[in-house]
Amino acid sequence: MPRLRDPSDPPLPGCLVTLAGLLAALAACGLAARAVGQTAPPDDPAVLLLARTCVSERGWRTETDDCAAIGAVARYQAGARGVTLAAALRALSPRLHGAPCRVSRGWLCGLDHSGERPAGLRAPWERPRAGGRPSRRDAWLATLNAARGIVAGTVPSPCAGEPHAWGSELDLRRRRLAGYGWRAVDCGATVNRFGVVLRRRVARADAP
Repeated sequence: MPRLRDPSDPPLPGCLVTLAGLLAALAACGLAARAVGQTAPPDDPAVLLLARTCVSERGWRTETDDCAAIGAVARYQAGARGVTLAAALRALSPRLHGAPCRVSRGWLCGLDHSGERPAGLRAPWERPRAGGRPSRRDAWLATLNAARGIVAGTVPSPCAGEPHAWGSELDLRRRRLAGYGWRAVDCGATVNRFGVVLRRRVARADAP
C-alpha cells in the first residue's frame, strides 16, 4: 500500500501545491476562455458612412483635412436637425447612402470594414500607387481609422468656425448663379470648400 504524502514532504515537480495557486490558475484559464469568445464592439454606423463619404469627396487623399471637416458639417447638421450623426450623413449624401446605392461609382457603396476590394473597382487595390503613395486598400483602412476618431470626438475639427455645408468650386458657382450667398469657413488643407450657405437670396450683382 503506497504511503500517504506528509505535508513536510518536498513538492512534486510541476504540481500546484497550494489551493490559492490552483484557484488563480483556474481563474486565469476562465478569463482567457472568455477573451477568446469575445468580439470587439461594433462601430457606430456613422463610421462607415463617414468613411465612404470621405472617399467619395476627396478620393484616396488621406493627407487632406476633408474627412474631419466633413465630420464637422455632419455634426452641425445632426445637432441642428436633432438626429443622429449617421442620419445626418445619410441626408447629406442620399445617393451614396441610399438603398439602393445610386452613384455612378458604385464601388463606393461596397467599401466596408473587411478591407476587401469592393466589387466594380478596377484600379489596383493592394499595390502601392505611384509616387510612394499607399495602396488604395491602405488608404481605405486609414480612412476608416480616421472616421472612428472623428465620430468618437477624439479627432478635433480643423475648421476655424462651424461649417454647415461643403462643395466643389462648381457647386459654389451654381449656388451663386442661383442667387444664394456663401460664407467661407477655413477648414485647413482641403480639396473641397467648406462654409455656410446663406439662406437669403442676394442680389445678382453681389455674386462674383
